[in-house]
Amino acid sequence: MAENPKIVVEIDGHTSNRGKAEKNLKLSWKRGLAVIEYLKSQGIEGIRMVPRGFGSKRPRAQSRVLTRIGRELNERIEMRIMNLE
Repeated sequence: MAENPKIVVEIDGHTSNRGKAEKNLKLSWKRGLAVIEYLKSQGIEGIRMVPRGFGSKRPRAQSRVLTRIGRELNERIEMRIMNLE
């Protein structure tokens, strides 16, 4: 992003299915915001980043996989480029 100032990204926060859905949704949103704050501290303009929180709605690992590894796969941040002008 520092090398191409025209890039705008979505920063998507995700959680495992442990806990209440409402709490997970808030946590996933906070994860996205934390990444944005870090990138802003590195000189990236906040206007170029869009936070989104999905809670446990988009798992990478199946919900019946309740192992530590399965939870770690679901507790993540994903960044997606929205445009490249």
